Amino acid sequence: MRCWDNYAMTNSTTPTPTTTLTITGMRDEHCLRLVTNAIQDLPGIGHLEIALDTGAATIEHGSFVSEADIHHAIEDAGFGVR
Repeated sequence: MRCWDNYAMTNSTTPTPTTTLTITGMRDEHCLRLVTNAIQDLPGIGHLEIALDTGAATIEHGSFVSEADIHHAIEDAGFGVR
């Protein structure tokens, strides 16, 4: 095995799990901050985008965070999710 073959095997990247969902009940920037903080409090949350006007959310997270964990965090913050 050549040295660069081993490098490629040990340094390959795996795709980050991404969850896409719709958050309901947000009315203003305060609501957006609450739900953003609730999601970011989960371990392993990477990039997060939430559109206030539509509720569309895209969340990159570690494989140890499930979609159900994200749903619970949003609901515990007082918002709906679908």
